[in-house]
Amino acid sequence: MVVSAGQPGPGGLGTFDDVPNQQFVRDQLAVRTDWKGDDLLLQRYRISEGDPILVQESIIGPQMDPKLGRLPGGGTQIEIMERSDRARLIPVGPPTEIPK
Repeated sequence: MVVSAGQPGPGGLGTFDDVPNQQFVRDQLAVRTDWKGDDLLLQRYRISEGDPILVQESIIGPQMDPKLGRLPGGGTQIEIMERSDRARLIPVGPPTEIPK
């Protein structure tokens, strides 16, 4: 999952794609600059034991960014369907910087 430095917890969207750099985050994951700034980190999570959680896997569609224009998308997206299930995500190691 791509997170911002200081983000208090996991968001609702992740990816199984390798994230090589910030350009990939903007282009293939279509993460807008008004959603996340340049302080991008990669945090891996696992799901705690218990009942399964409902997720939806899809292909990311394009977005219009206020600074960069059209972000094409095309990467994979994993959406956690129930907001309360985010609390069941357990960080795997510390977040790592995403190269520019």
